[in-house]
Amino acid sequence: MKPPTNITTASILRQKQSQKILRQEASHDPGKPIPTEILDAINGWGNSIFRPTIPRHLIANSTVTDITPEGAKLLTAILLYGERTGERKHRPYDDGEIENRIQNLKEESLWLYGPSDAPSGFEEVTRKPFAIPTGKTCTCPECRGEKRIICRRCKGKGRYIKEGEKHYVDCNCDNGTRRCSKCDGFGKLEEIIECRSSYRLKNSRTQDYKGMIPKCKLARAGGKELFSHGLEYRHDNMTKHLLISA
Repeated sequence: MKPPTNITTASILRQKQSQKILRQEASHDPGKPIPTEILDAINGWGNSIFRPTIPRHLIANSTVTDITPEGAKLLTAILLYGERTGERKHRPYDDGEIENRIQNLKEESLWLYGPSDAPSGFEEVTRKPFAIPTGKTCTCPECRGEKRIICRRCKGKGRYIKEGEKHYVDCNCDNGTRRCSKCDGFGKLEEIIECRSSYRLKNSRTQDYKGMIPKCKLARAGGKELFSHGLEYRHDNMTKHLLISA
């Protein structure tokens, strides 16, 4: 038999783009009260135990003359892609008709076979494996097509000496033989590709901002989503987005 071969295919399934405004405040009028969120942010910063030289309740003891607006936009792209891995394996073959067989692993994609089990939204999932027949069969190497093998317990004698005893006991096999477990007693094996599907997310983020706030701080800021747009790739055109390695 040939050694197992791994085949990996990946496909782009769905893409989503969104834009979020992280922070945008109007210029401050000294005659108007300071927004609560700004007061809490400054007091939280000044009251930190890591800043012992900063007076506590800094904003309460200060006069705010101006607030400079800081507008920032976070652009996010989320890509949902699928991966299928295939491994050559063998399973018992009962001489039945083989349907939906794969023709050429070098030219065909694993995505042409099996269920269309992509998630409906943007979530990471792993599906149960399924098999693709290759159309190839072979004689079982374990029993050499005889469908039965010599019992390993009694070595074909039909009886054996039980551990801890000195006399022979009857073996529960069939006259020193057992049904071959590798071919399930059919004497033949069918070559298949066992496929496993998984769906993963890839996030890409960029910032539209030229202010003084560090990017690491800005990335953790909250904000209001301005728009969100999703793009669904047609499954019948999925092979155009494939990356295949064998």
